[in-house]
Amino acid sequence: MYVLLPERTGMPESFMPEAYRTGVRRVVLHSDRGVDIMNVTPLQEAERQVRESRCDWTIVRPDWFDQNFETFFRDSVVDGRLCVPIGSTRQGFVDAGDIAAVAARVLTREDHVGRILPLTGPEALSFPEALDRIRDAGGPAVHFDGTPDAYRESLGAEGVPEEVIDTMIENFASLAAQGDTEPTGVVEEILGRPGKDFAAYAREAVAAGVWKRP
Repeated sequence: MYVLLPERTGMPESFMPEAYRTGVRRVVLHSDRGVDIMNVTPLQEAERQVRESRCDWTIVRPDWFDQNFETFFRDSVVDGRLCVPIGSTRQGFVDAGDIAAVAARVLTREDHVGRILPLTGPEALSFPEALDRIRDAGGPAVHFDGTPDAYRESLGAEGVPEEVIDTMIENFASLAAQGDTEPTGVVEEILGRPGKDFAAYAREAVAAGVWKRP
């Protein structure tokens, strides 16, 4: 069983016992590399429930998806201005295809049972560096503002409550305080091949037209 929870949704306490009762013996939980740093409570609880279950388990903790730039951040990229209060610290952007390949491998083999797998891409990039690669691939030029004030203004304009913005800024500050991410090499270890680098992702995304205006 592969488990991916909707955002901000917890796992019912009865879920893992019921899964075991109905015959599930192995579970892979899709978590997040920032689960503890950014205090993602639903995922922290889900990890606990999986570890305490009677099933063989593996927990996959990906870093930022490359594809965030065409989903959560798409409108900002198209509009030419992205605000995330992370400063210039480098993050381990990882391709969704590599995450899926790792998940399939650990779900169908026994050699990663009981492991927590932190997944990153092959290089760590700051947001400005990632946006430069999008521009170099033929995508839009995007100005990045990594300050809390810009983030607050951006989310406030979308009607996000102040208390929610405050919490998000605190969580991002905790992440930034960790400093630059070091690539973990776990994708390469498990798949036996190089992970996709961000420049390759950007070229494919531009070719697919993901940042074209309607």
